[in-house]
Amino acid sequence: MTTNVQIPSEFVSLFSNQNFLEAMKGISLYLVKEDPTFRKEITAELLPDIKDMIQNEIVGSYTSPEFEAALDSGLSTLDIFCNIPRRILDLEYAVGIRECDPDEIEDHAVPERILNIEAKIKNIGDGATKSPSIEIKQKTKTGRRAMALIKALMDSKKGHLTRAKIREVLSDATNEELGDARITENTSNPRSVIIDAINEAKKLCSKVVPDQKNYGRHEWRLLLRS
Repeated sequence: MTTNVQIPSEFVSLFSNQNFLEAMKGISLYLVKEDPTFRKEITAELLPDIKDMIQNEIVGSYTSPEFEAALDSGLSTLDIFCNIPRRILDLEYAVGIRECDPDEIEDHAVPERILNIEAKIKNIGDGATKSPSIEIKQKTKTGRRAMALIKALMDSKKGHLTRAKIREVLSDATNEELGDARITENTSNPRSVIIDAINEAKKLCSKVVPDQKNYGRHEWRLLLRS
């Protein structure tokens, strides 16, 4: 519906008559209210892009200085928003991005950091020895003897050391780590030395289990618990 088609030329002069205009307004309002077809046509004629106009107006208001000022005012005065800045600050410190350049923030993202930590844990697990404690350098003679027993037990395919094997390990002249802790013919009370080394090995490594029950008072074994 266009004006040049709907209004004949002989009626155009009537628009200079105020009473005629008022009557036309009344008729138009009546038709808009009562005639759905007329209402649809006039809406399409006068407001063809009303949805886009409304959307553009809304989007435009988001970027206006007035909206930003209203938002800042709301954040600073409303109870629901008063803790947001502090919580954001706490989160930035917690994830380590507070002092980061924008290009570095991705490296500090929580999911990325979790993946990095998981990878480090896996690498530690893959590269760990059977017993991390056996890498600790012991200062006492008993400690060095205990470490020698633990290593020998770990390397044993049988999973245990007999009394004779224990004595052999602690007397091994090729084991440089034993040093002056090696049992020799001049060692006083070697049995007590061996028992002390066995008990110390148990303290250093939870997988090491002394076993005497089934082998008598003078017979000792060391077992490796799985």
